[in-house]
Amino acid sequence: MRLGQNPIFLEYAYDFKQRWGSGGNPHLLDIFEGSRRTIETNIESMISLLPLVESLCNSRQLPKIKWKNGFIPALDGMSLMWAAARSKSKFIEIGSGNSTILLGVR
Repeated sequence: MRLGQNPIFLEYAYDFKQRWGSGGNPHLLDIFEGSRRTIETNIESMISLLPLVESLCNSRQLPKIKWKNGFIPALDGMSLMWAAARSKSKFIEIGSGNSTILLGVR
């Protein structure tokens, strides 16, 4: 509290040790492993957006994207761009910051 942080009061005991070992959650690992090829394919197609991202970063006409912010991490932003580029009809985005910049370019 001395550093301006607010305490969180819990009504139950909390144990800070890791729930899963170093191998992670086995249930999620099974899901990810079963979708590995799809995930790899999607990430590979995101790489095709790199020239667009570089042009956004170097543009003097467009607003600068803040890649380090508390609202939308860089990978989420790339995922939005990727989803919008793949949309077959309309893609509705509600926002007024980085996500709007990222989705407004194709």
